[in-house]
Amino acid sequence: MNQTRLIASVTMICLLMLSGCEKEKLTKDLNVNENWSFSGTFETWGLEDNTSGTITLTIAKGHYECSTNLPYSRREGTLETSGLTLTFINELFFPVPALYGPGYALDGECQYEFDGEHLKIQRKLHTDYESGVDYVLTLSY
Repeated sequence: MNQTRLIASVTMICLLMLSGCEKEKLTKDLNVNENWSFSGTFETWGLEDNTSGTITLTIAKGHYECSTNLPYSRREGTLETSGLTLTFINELFFPVPALYGPGYALDGECQYEFDGEHLKIQRKLHTDYESGVDYVLTLSY
């Protein structure tokens, strides 16, 4: 009987220890003064007609270049970071025919998470914050 209690106690302790272990979410700062190259996907949400596609992002010495698979969807300029906020300051301006609509290349203020390999970015599209774009990028080697 004592041996059964001992086994039950050890099992209970192990279960408690395992259930208390959560995978720690590791977030690293993205140093925009280093060279980075990412590729991945994006998906809009909260819009009447949601869109998805592919995206590439290159960062070098505080500058960025970004493009998606959609027509007229290219941005480049400077990049600033503050905490978990990235601000893409587009310096590439050209008229976009209304026929094509938005291209969803990165522009403006965005929230991000970076684990050293995967970069997740969320950009709100309107001031009502009920629509946005989620970007999921992986470091390219």
